[in-house]
Amino acid sequence: MDTPSTPAPSTLAAAGTLEKAPRPGKRVRPWAAAACLALLAFVFWGSLTPNPPQPGPALGDKVQHLAAYLSLTALAFLALRGRSWAAMAGLLAAGGLIEALQATMELGRTASWLDMLANASGVALVWLLWPRSARRVA
Repeated sequence: MDTPSTPAPSTLAAAGTLEKAPRPGKRVRPWAAAACLALLAFVFWGSLTPNPPQPGPALGDKVQHLAAYLSLTALAFLALRGRSWAAMAGLLAAGGLIEALQATMELGRTASWLDMLANASGVALVWLLWPRSARRVA
């Protein structure tokens, strides 16, 4: 039995009958996703450990928060191949969860609105500086 042949999508698009088929969804970069999750796990560990080791020279707590969330956001955007409201909301929620856990668990740690502000500043800096063009980092 013969089946009716269908012209190629590009032919149909050229003829104006159909639009081009949508491009497949963005693929996640596994290396960046793994690095982001590893860093997020380290941030949770460091934030919920009673006496975490202090890295390098004392830069100040807020600088560490800013650097951590700047790095997390950049890795999330790399993993997702672009800026993402969902990634930003997830990272801010993670920061809020950490502060809530510090406030409720008896770890010898204290929650701080200034820590959350430093976290949000790191996220916002990446959002503002990330290229808005269609070109992405390979």
